[in-house]
Amino acid sequence: MSYASDNTVRAGMVQGVSYLALIAVGLGALLFGAWKWDTARTNETVQQSDDALVRDIAAQLPLGTPRADIEKFLIAHGMPEPGYFNYHGPMAIVDGATAIVFTRTPPVGNMVHSCFVVLYFRLDGSDALMGYTHEARCTSYLIDGNRDQGTPLLR
Repeated sequence: MSYASDNTVRAGMVQGVSYLALIAVGLGALLFGAWKWDTARTNETVQQSDDALVRDIAAQLPLGTPRADIEKFLIAHGMPEPGYFNYHGPMAIVDGATAIVFTRTPPVGNMVHSCFVVLYFRLDGSDALMGYTHEARCTSYLIDGNRDQGTPLLR
């Protein structure tokens, strides 16, 4: 007695695997598109925030501003308590500054893509503002577990 060869089960399995692969590819494309949209939106938000912060610094912190006023400005703008480091003399690494005040803005974004602005204020021997630098940086808490200092956001 011989049984008739029936490919129905095999064809059904191939069709099922094909559907699963198609669903996986579609879901991957959807997640990639959402990630790209979120990244672009977060980058634009932090760039706008950086531009507004630079305008405020230019208007409210002229050269020669004392350290106490810089720290008040930063705290008023919702930044964590600023750090202070005194080199006890001019240092070439910070363009001849004697001390620096440093901080960063609160992060903008989410766990997938988060950005912040890092600020360094260079001070002279009397703790008066000589100049400052700012840089938007982005990181991913899901990927690096917040161990990375962020990648510079290029404009």
